[in-house]
Amino acid sequence: MDLRRLRYFLAVAEDLHFGKAARRLNISQPPLSQQIKRLEDELEAPLFVRDRHGVALTYAGEVLKEEARNLIESAAKTERAVRRAHRGELGSLDIGYAPPTDLKIFPSLVANFRTKYPDIEIVPHSLCNSSLLGALEAGKVQIAVARLPVGRLNVESFTMSRESLCVVVPAGHRLQQKNEVYFQDLANEALIGFPRWRSPLWFDTIANLCLDKGGFLYTPAEEVETIQTQLSLVAVGLGVSIQTSSVEVLERAGTVCLPLADSPQCSELGIAFPKGEKSVVLASFLETARPYAIEAT
Repeated sequence: MDLRRLRYFLAVAEDLHFGKAARRLNISQPPLSQQIKRLEDELEAPLFVRDRHGVALTYAGEVLKEEARNLIESAAKTERAVRRAHRGELGSLDIGYAPPTDLKIFPSLVANFRTKYPDIEIVPHSLCNSSLLGALEAGKVQIAVARLPVGRLNVESFTMSRESLCVVVPAGHRLQQKNEVYFQDLANEALIGFPRWRSPLWFDTIANLCLDKGGFLYTPAEEVETIQTQLSLVAVGLGVSIQTSSVEVLERAGTVCLPLADSPQCSELGIAFPKGEKSVVLASFLETARPYAIEAT
């Protein structure tokens, strides 16, 4: 059925007057009567009773009145959905993230995006940095919130945060008595860290700083895969852990975060995404994220 004819029919069905309906539709009465006649012929059913008393709906007309409203509402809803999809306001987005972006950057990015695009589904994927970049290249995620630089030719990125390092120690540790803590103060401490395979670049960054500034080899006594587990081991006194400064948001009981005074801003976190043409949903996400980007060094 022609939606225009259904709209004409509804106008007459609501006004029960061809002249009033024609004026409301901004057309003359004869074309309106012709369209109603064609609709009746198409449906093989009379829709109106016309006599000297006026116009009334037949039972078939009553049924069509209800159904026509539903059809027109559904058509309008479909049209709105298509237009919103074209503008990048509907759909889903697979976003991968790696520690420590889950502490501050990833939650704030998702919150900002959902405020502007509440009808786009966010599908989160928690991965280690190296696996995350592989998933991005394979198309399993459309966005990677990860450590930078990514070092991939077919991937673009921009920086969202740059942080220095701190050392997390058990509450009451001797280093709490110092005005400032330096890498050399960690030379004789049992260190708790990530295994190198989880993020070789990050492991090597810490190792180089320990050697260059502290004069010792970075050889963790305990290697565990999550920040939360590392902090738990620190809390029970098994060692100390070198982390990015954003770890303080976890506020793990039994631990204290002490800034490393000679740490550069060596932890660069940001967004990575494939080069080339982008989906409208991905473009919408990047549009909301870019205003919060900072210049890369």
